[in-house]
Amino acid sequence: CIFLDALDQLSPEDNALALAWLPLRTLPPYVRLVVSVLPDAEKAGRRCLSILKDTLPAANLVGLSKTGPNDGLLLVKSWLKFANRCLTPEQDKLVVDAARKSTDATPLYFNLVFNEVLRWKSAATKAEMRLFHSVKAGITAIFNRLHRYHGETFVR
Repeated sequence: CIFLDALDQLSPEDNALALAWLPLRTLPPYVRLVVSVLPDAEKAGRRCLSILKDTLPAANLVGLSKTGPNDGLLLVKSWLKFANRCLTPEQDKLVVDAARKSTDATPLYFNLVFNEVLRWKSAATKAEMRLFHSVKAGITAIFNRLHRYHGETFVR
């Protein structure tokens, strides 16, 4: 299996978004190619998705919808269990509230939440347990934390 994430975020230089470099028609039968494209992204995302739809049989395309808050919470809880961690009732409520307010209820969003709550201690104050409501805000929080601990040169 070959995984390529966020094809819609490729640079437009060298016509990369045309996906001509991707051997869609010539892969050996034992090779699986998994790609991700945001269908509602800017023009680039729509272009990549259109090329994939025109090139591949419909049976080979699988769209993933947003994960609902309940499914996302099940993901977070199962990941926590696998990591031998659990949340206090107050922390659990914060995660549930964030999931319900989320504008990006995707597996990526819930993975960011999981990684954030892994940092929490059971005695953490509410101020130390902040969650975000979108993927962009979660990634921004990570970069802000990296900037705080490692400086601008590291983050730039």
